[in-house]
Amino acid sequence: MTSALAGKRLELLKAAVPKISRVLVLSYLVDPIAPLQVQSLRDIAPTIGVTLLVHDIKTADDLATAFDAGIKEHAEGVMTTAESIFRLHRARVTELAARYRLPGIYPYSAFVREPMG
Repeated sequence: MTSALAGKRLELLKAAVPKISRVLVLSYLVDPIAPLQVQSLRDIAPTIGVTLLVHDIKTADDLATAFDAGIKEHAEGVMTTAESIFRLHRARVTELAARYRLPGIYPYSAFVREPMG
């Protein structure tokens, strides 16, 4: 179910920002659910005209580097997969998304209700 929801979130981001074509995807790929979500995103992306910029996040220290790389790769939006590392570090994710003015969509409502933790 989580993997299917990742694809739906990408579709919602595209619907909210129709001109978006490159999306930075932050994923904790050592978590067993992450590769399934990334595959779901890869299945959906070409059908809606989106290129994925997938970055493996191993620690919170990797977030700034991933955003910097995403900007260099011309990211126009951001999303995370549904691992707990992103809920735990949602303040950093939302701060970086705001700094780079990237619209985002997230798997947890806490990103919106409690963005600073």
